Amino acid sequence: MPPTLLSSLSTTSQVDLVLSHPVQRAWVAADTLYLLTAEGVQAVPVPTMDSARDNMEVSQSQPEMLVKFDHPAVSSWVTADMSSLVVLQRVQDSSLRLVTVCTTSWTVSSVYNCPAPLQGAGDGGSIHPVWVSSLPTHWLPAGQLPSTTAALVQVVAAAATQAVVTDCKTSCLMQMDCLTRGQFLSQFISRAEPGLCISSLTSLASVLHQEQTEGLSCRFLSSSVKDLVMEKDMLAILTRDGEVWKIVRQAGQVVSQLLLACVDNVTLVGEVLTAVTRDGAVYTFNMRENGHKFGELKVGSLKMKNNGDILKGIVEESKKNENLGRATAEMKDSLKQLQIFQLLLLGPPVKMFETDVCVTAAGNSSQENCLIVKFKNISDSKLIGKFWSLKLDILLHEEKCRQSKTFPLPSSFSGQETISCVLPLPGTGADQFPLTVRSHLVLRGDLMGQGRNGGLVPAVTLVTSKVTVLDVLRLSGAGLGDRRVETEKEQF
Repeated sequence: MPPTLLSSLSTTSQVDLVLSHPVQRAWVAADTLYLLTAEGVQAVPVPTMDSARDNMEVSQSQPEMLVKFDHPAVSSWVTADMSSLVVLQRVQDSSLRLVTVCTTSWTVSSVYNCPAPLQGAGDGGSIHPVWVSSLPTHWLPAGQLPSTTAALVQVVAAAATQAVVTDCKTSCLMQMDCLTRGQFLSQFISRAEPGLCISSLTSLASVLHQEQTEGLSCRFLSSSVKDLVMEKDMLAILTRDGEVWKIVRQAGQVVSQLLLACVDNVTLVGEVLTAVTRDGAVYTFNMRENGHKFGELKVGSLKMKNNGDILKGIVEESKKNENLGRATAEMKDSLKQLQIFQLLLLGPPVKMFETDVCVTAAGNSSQENCLIVKFKNISDSKLIGKFWSLKLDILLHEEKCRQSKTFPLPSSFSGQETISCVLPLPGTGADQFPLTVRSHLVLRGDLMGQGRNGGLVPAVTLVTSKVTVLDVLRLSGAGLGDRRVETEKEQF
């Protein structure tokens, strides 16, 4: 995995850090930035603005590794008082392991192997989100972990409908009807803000608040709840679209404020909310302060960029641009061919294409005859062969199809170009003449739509030609009064 370049920005200073793995979670506490990756937890001092030193010098030291994991981390959770850090790891056989880290000594205090229903659900091919969260024990429904004496319990979800609740000593399974950690935690939201509840749907989350005097008020968000962090009088919601909403109470009314967009994860430690955006920036907000505006943040932001193997990144980006350009060109070609098809439907096709049918012998010494159909493009349009084909039908005088054959067009069939198609003349009696030869242009609708499921497209009939008995007699010369001279080989 390529390393990550993390740039810590303040008002007047910047520090660049190189990390070996992408940042999964970040939080700020006591002027220290903590970075959790799949490898472990690292820390670096946060550059702050000093009024006495406007041009503060910032050291370029790399972050300190506080604790290194034995197995890659896939999810994590840190409590608001930073008293507990739980990390969900995936071991080699795709089983899940829950590790509790002491944030004072930064050592592993306990290890818990998740039970069988969750084993294998955390592998890379799983479609179910994997997450872990901590809860105060008294928030649990009665009857779950009745013998536990721990103040906090952990909830691990990695399967479709089941999660495990554990104090790292005992555990019990819990039925789940939610997909994300935010949807699970929303049932406890009244602990932070009494009278407030969230109902999260697939693509819409409605935040409901029961007012004491004015009845029910409702605030709709643009997408469902992905995650949320809460403490007493502090609540922030992260949606699937990446929007972070701060829920505050003003003059007895509950008001939702949009703090940031394009956010990947959020963490609340103390009063400081840390948000990591999808492009690698880290922003901090004081949840006790009001009037946050994106352009008036007094806390510096931290910028993360992908440094890694520059040459590899250039090659991958070049491939992406090449694929995008190829897809754009194919889409333009499809639109042009659809325009030609529309012109054929609106106007007479004979103004764009000429068709000539003649009868000839199949070979110099062959007694069989065949039809040659010459198809000429007399328009300014260019047909792309992979989208089109020429279909020829030979019909008897009763209009019953006797023979049908489809011919592919050249890869590029431009104006004034001609192609010839040969069809064997069916052995018919004189009473079956005249024969009717119909030519059709067929557009491949399966190449027009996404996923090659464009449906059926009607064929465009170009011209109908007649082949009479006289055409065949002219070819063989029978009964026309010619003088036939026998060769010596025929005589002797």
